[in-house]
Amino acid sequence: MDVFYQQLKTFLVMFIFGFMVGVMFDYYRKISGKFILKYSFIIKITDFLFWVVCGIIGTLLLLIFNWGNLRFYIFLAIFLGIIFYFFILQKIVFQGD
Repeated sequence: MDVFYQQLKTFLVMFIFGFMVGVMFDYYRKISGKFILKYSFIIKITDFLFWVVCGIIGTLLLLIFNWGNLRFYIFLAIFLGIIFYFFILQKIVFQGD
């Protein structure tokens, strides 16, 4: 049963990570939309850096909680976390906009 609980813990951590990626991406869109940038390459660079940072954080979480084992349920958990944020909680977080 220890393996099941380890995988369940990893699933929950990656679900929360997916949720946080959704939140961070939403805030990034709001912030970058307020600043008018003349050069599109700056937007491309900041997009790239955003996803690099998210990838590094996700990799570190995976190394800490699952010894770096990459399984299908990890992708599913991240995807479900992002979907949970965008379809359910996004309206609550940005009520004033």
